[in-house]
Amino acid sequence: MFDRCISAMTSLTSEGAIYTLVAPDLVDCIRHNAEVHVRRTVIVIEICLRFSSVKCGDVLSEVFAIPGDLETKFDLFYNPLARNLRSLLQQYGFTIFQPPFSVFYRFLVGMYLSFHHGSEFLRRGRPLLATMFCKKKVVCDRCKSIDNFLTSGEKSKEIVVTNKEWTHLRHVMPKLKDSIFPPSVTTRDLEKTVQVTKRLQPHIEATKEFLRTIGDEEEISKLMEPLDEEVRKALNDEKVFDFERCLQLPPSTGGSQTT
Repeated sequence: MFDRCISAMTSLTSEGAIYTLVAPDLVDCIRHNAEVHVRRTVIVIEICLRFSSVKCGDVLSEVFAIPGDLETKFDLFYNPLARNLRSLLQQYGFTIFQPPFSVFYRFLVGMYLSFHHGSEFLRRGRPLLATMFCKKKVVCDRCKSIDNFLTSGEKSKEIVVTNKEWTHLRHVMPKLKDSIFPPSVTTRDLEKTVQVTKRLQPHIEATKEFLRTIGDEEEISKLMEPLDEEVRKALNDEKVFDFERCLQLPPSTGGSQTT
């Protein structure tokens, strides 16, 4: 009877949920609805935890099935739910490593990394030097090579240029001061070797701040095992993060199960 009641309540966690890209003046309405859904979800999960119900997984499956724009759902619903759920789990002696909560948190970490450290982010989020700053009639190959570097997972790169090419690049690179450090230049007779190194991007700090709401470095490593190396490389901008890998992980990385 209890499980049937929980099943009936589970649908309330997403009732009327609409997460779409809207005009700025309508965002507050969607945000209010999200706050209602977060409160409802936390209440239902707390009841499940108090009675050791096997229904926690059903509740979390329901919230993942909510339709709408994924990034909007993440910002307005999943992220606040993750913070509230973390406190609730600690209150009842559960951890983020126990399924179904491990699956929930792993998906959230994977989603965030794919938004801010995936190939799609690199395509839309990094500066395009060639189109923005190269003033030549035909965009030069050297500016294109720096473009490719900025949109790659490489942290540092050496570029060999002629003296004439360097004359052009030294006027372009200062405009990228927010993305790269001042280059180190080694001069030879007819060419120069330019060492270009990326600055720590703002999205990296934002990701670290998000991860701290879930756990410390050791906890995140345990949660994402065996993808902890991929997470580290993504945070260092050494490699883009592939969310599909999260879908291939087993349900649990350790700990007792609740379902």
